[in-house]
Amino acid sequence: MSKRALKKYLKELDKEDLEEQIIDLYERLDEVKVFYNFVFNPNERKLIENAKIKISREYFPENRRKRPKARRSVAQKFIKHFIKLGVDPIKTADLMLYNIEIAQTFAEDRSSIKEAFYKSMYKSYE
Repeated sequence: MSKRALKKYLKELDKEDLEEQIIDLYERLDEVKVFYNFVFNPNERKLIENAKIKISREYFPENRRKRPKARRSVAQKFIKHFIKLGVDPIKTADLMLYNIEIAQTFAEDRSSIKEAFYKSMYKSYE
């Protein structure tokens, strides 16, 4: 369905039907629920802090016996999610820089890091 057809369809609905559809979407789709929860309670600081914790655990697991996975994709998912939600661009940029910073700290402690890791971090920086 095109955006134009959707607009036409929505104009034909009365207020009660439109409310029912939005509630139905809210109950069925997690993305809609996350969006409305963010719109009505935009606690950006808490979201950023949780993301930073998860990113740091990717490089420095709490359990010392676990091997760090060091996946760039974890941070990229958070960044993409924050952009979709409309989080303040400055705070999203802060998360991007934090990801690079934590990766550099990780690389500093290790002597044998593969070239793919550095290429991945370069992509993050770009």
